Amino acid sequence: KEDVEELWSAVLGNRAQVLLKLGQREEALADCRESLKHNENNSKAAMRGALAAVELGRFEDSVALWLAALKSHPGAKEVEEGLSFARKNAEDVGRASSLLEEGSCARALAYLRAPLSSAPHAPHLSMLMVRALLGVGSFQEAATMCESLRERLGEADIELRFLRGKANFGSGDLDGAVKTWSALLRLDPDHEEAKRNLKLARTMAKAKSVANDLFGKGEVSAAIEGYTAALALTTE
Repeated sequence: KEDVEELWSAVLGNRAQVLLKLGQREEALADCRESLKHNENNSKAAMRGALAAVELGRFEDSVALWLAALKSHPGAKEVEEGLSFARKNAEDVGRASSLLEEGSCARALAYLRAPLSSAPHAPHLSMLMVRALLGVGSFQEAATMCESLRERLGEADIELRFLRGKANFGSGDLDGAVKTWSALLRLDPDHEEAKRNLKLARTMAKAKSVANDLFGKGEVSAAIEGYTAALALTTE
């Protein structure tokens, strides 16, 4: 029975390696975990799983898998370096998340650069980056990242739609903000933040339109007051 378990573990570990090369990270990670159930000393499976977890941006999972590999190869340089790398990224993501909650978006942005570079295909890290970019006023960059995420996640992701709306609004695309938040509310009619921000975007668009008309009529002072009032409106 022991030989059969080791065989299953080896086969799963080898399949994981192929899946990882094909970019099928989720499947590779699942195979590595299953491999370790059959043989917890399969260090190759643990290491491959750790690498897959890093590419998925799951740095805490990567740490656990590097530790599993370390049991079989204590002191191994490759394993210790991988463990240190995963821990550093996990700590950076944790710090960034805390800073975002505190409203320290510029500092959060600095902590997110390295983890996102390590896992550019990890949607949850990209979402954190979008929130940080919005917080520092980099609306166009946030909008570009939202578009990239939309291609990967599709149209049904509620959080992404909300953030896209904020990026549209911040970059001055009021029509885009209205369209994005309206579509979100068709999916989630009870999304209170989207309701408030949609109302705000419509109010700002109307104020801007009125100011444009006043400017067209030559009523410059009144137009300036209208534009100023429109610019004072902000999203939540």
